[in-house]
Amino acid sequence: PGGQEQDQAGIEDFIAENGYTFPTVFDTTGQVQYNYYISAFPTTFMIDAEGKVYGYVPGAMDEETMREIIRQTRTGQRG
Repeated sequence: PGGQEQDQAGIEDFIAENGYTFPTVFDTTGQVQYNYYISAFPTTFMIDAEGKVYGYVPGAMDEETMREIIRQTRTGQRG
């Protein structure tokens, strides 16, 4: 929706070229967006050590916020 996207092959190349190793979902049908109520791009989901969705952040975030959210997810302590 933002206008700068590439096709799936281009995104896969970008991920490989930059050495990213995190899981990436390609929602080609829109079903994931619907199932998880995604209303903003990007949307970041925090998954705890047990594989449960701990929380999510719709929209972009700065590095400090991202580090704090990772800390909260890892420790299970919000705020």
